[in-house]
Amino acid sequence: MKYLSTLIVSTVIFSILLSCNGSSNGNDSNTLPAANSNINNTIPKSSNPTGAFKWLDGSITQNTTWSGVKYVGYVEVQAGAILTILPGTEIRFRVDRDYKTQNKGGLGTSGGTIKAIGTPNNQIRFTANNDSPINGDWYGISVNNSQLSEFKYIILEYAEIGLEQFDSKVSVTNSIIRWNN
Repeated sequence: MKYLSTLIVSTVIFSILLSCNGSSNGNDSNTLPAANSNINNTIPKSSNPTGAFKWLDGSITQNTTWSGVKYVGYVEVQAGAILTILPGTEIRFRVDRDYKTQNKGGLGTSGGTIKAIGTPNNQIRFTANNDSPINGDWYGISVNNSQLSEFKYIILEYAEIGLEQFDSKVSVTNSIIRWNN
């Protein structure tokens, strides 16, 4: 049993390292869909019956800091901009389980930088906006052409791809990446 546990842990670590190898395979099908132009789209009533919040949806073109709870449709950090995510922040992504619509939430960069640096006691959580989440509920985080993005003490869960990088050097340390496809 001890050897089986070691094998499972080794496989998970290898999968994480393989997905964070910093290379691009040139396959455009691995990139996120284009960002919507509206930064604040209203959430459909079925997922937000009281109208208590709005989706963040669109491009970040200047330095931005997130804290608290953020509801994200799809956000892309553009070249020259830095998205700083403070410790304790929870980012809840739009869920789409309909294979025909493919309208899942996600976070990406197009030359921009994401700095998600939590602490051991105050991690940053990237998760699905659903009371009963399952693997693949939201797209994931796609880092493209970013040399300074960093993820430290994060929990990334219930995404389709977890965290991927292309033509980038992304540091991922002391983090939990779980329940992704």
